[in-house]
Formats: sequence, C-alpha cells, structure tokens
Amino acid sequence: MATTLQQKLRRLRPRKLGRKPNRRKRCYTKRCRNPRAWNQSRCYSCLLLRYSSRKELRKQKRKRPGSAPSRAGWQKARAAVSGGSCAICGAPGGKPGTHPIDHIIAARFIQRHELGDANSSENLVVLCASCHPKKRKAEDRLCNRTNIVGWLQELNKIGFPMEKVRKAMEFYSIGGNNAGKSSRSKSKPSS
Repeated sequence: MATTLQQKLRRLRPRKLGRKPNRRKRCYTKRCRNPRAWNQSRCYSCLLLRYSSRKELRKQKRKRPGSAPSRAGWQKARAAVSGGSCAICGAPGGKPGTHPIDHIIAARFIQRHELGDANSSENLVVLCASCHPKKRKAEDRLCNRTNIVGWLQELNKIGFPMEKVRKAMEFYSIGGNNAGKSSRSKSKPSS
C-alpha cells in the first residue's frame, strides 16, 4: 500500500523543480497582474484595450480631412448621370443605379476649398464596382495630401478618361492658368 501512495504523490508533484502545477502566467502588460488569456501573451482586458486603441488609430488614418460634403441635390444630379457605362473599363450599365456614381474631383476637396457645388453634372462620372475602389485610392492623394499632380498620375495610371478630368478642373478653375488664384492667394495691386 505504501508504494501506491508514493506513486500517487509523485504524479501530483510538478515534474521540474521551481514550477508550480496549474499556475497561469501573468500578462505582459506593465502593471497588470491578471493571468494571461489561453495561448496569448496578455490577459483578455489588455487584449481588448490594445485592439480597440489600434482600431481607433486605423480609423483616424483612413478618415479624410474636412467635414462630410452636403448631400443636398445629390439624388437629382445622380439621376441625371446614371445609366451609362463605366468611364474606365466601359462595362455596360444596364438599368440606372446599377453602377456607382462618383465625383471626378472629390466633394470634400471642393467643399474645403469653396469651389462651388460638388454635385454638378460636369463633376460626376459612372464607374463600375471593380473600378470604383481604384478611383477612391487615387482620390486619397487629393484629399489627404492635396497633391494634384500625384492624383492626376494615379488617375492616368488606372486609365481614367483625362478629358473628363480636364473639363471638371476647368469648371472649378483648378490648375492650368488659374493655379494659385483661389481664395488662398492674394492678388498684387497694380501701380
């Protein structure tokens, strides 16, 4: 009977010295004394806190500067343009509303620089669902960095019709001979 009791005690003892059985390790976050989550380096509360703060930072990076553009008159302008084929790849549109309608020059950019109504028909174009994200990526250059040359290069790279871009830029007096004559620069008085 003694041998069986000794065998049971050996099984209950930890195999290595200094290691306690069934003890969960502590979280790696400083000043946190909670046990770690299963197969993780941090506890559940620290994991949630870390994930939510990262999520907020990513959200702030993605957000475009300026306030959201006004939607007044958007439905009328959209109805006037919809129903055509995609401006980049030429995919047929079919029924009105099957392809997204997008601004050639971003509405936030127009609103921030007070250039006029962003929903004018000269500034709207029909894009298919696969070309719309490419155009949005190019738009980030314009909205986030105000880099008109980089934006034009991106549009040219994806095959956007530059004639429509030129017409929209002329309509809003952006670039060309009118570059720099917006509300930001002052004209010199003639003597």
